[in-house]
Amino acid sequence: MKKVGKKVARKSVRVKVKDEAADLKKELARIKKESNAKIKGLESQVKAKTAEIETLKVSLEKKKRDLSKIKAEGSNARQMSEELQRKEDELEALKGELERKEAARNQLREEIEYKNRQLASKDMDFENYRRVTEGKIFELEAKIREIEGRVQGS
Repeated sequence: MKKVGKKVARKSVRVKVKDEAADLKKELARIKKESNAKIKGLESQVKAKTAEIETLKVSLEKKKRDLSKIKAEGSNARQMSEELQRKEDELEALKGELERKEAARNQLREEIEYKNRQLASKDMDFENYRRVTEGKIFELEAKIREIEGRVQGS
C-alpha cells in the first residue's frame, strides 16, 4: 500500500514538472508571436514613412529647382521660399517620427532578447530541478528496495 502511494507521488511530481515545462513553452511561443507581430508592424510603418520621406525629398528638390527659376525670373520668390520651408519642416518632422519608431522597435527587440534570456534561464532551472528530482526519486527507490529486502529477509 505504501509502495503504491509513493509511485503515485512520483508520478504526480513528474506530471507537475511536465506541465510546468509545457506552460513555459507555451508562454515563450506566445511572447515570440506577439513580439514578431509588433516588430513587423513597426517595420511596415518605418517603410511607409521612409517611402513618404523619399517622395517628399523628390518634391523638395523639384521645389528648389522651381524656386531657382522663379528667382531668376524675379517673380514670387518669397511665397515659394515659404512653401519650401514648410516642406523642409515637414520632412524634419517625419525624420523625427521615423527615429522615434526605430527607437521603439529597437526597444522591443531588446525586451524580446531579455525575455528570451529569462526563459532560457528558467529552462535551465527547470532542467536542474528535474535532474535533482529524478536523483532523489532514484535514491528513494533504492531505499525502498533496501527496506523491502530487509522486510523480506526478516
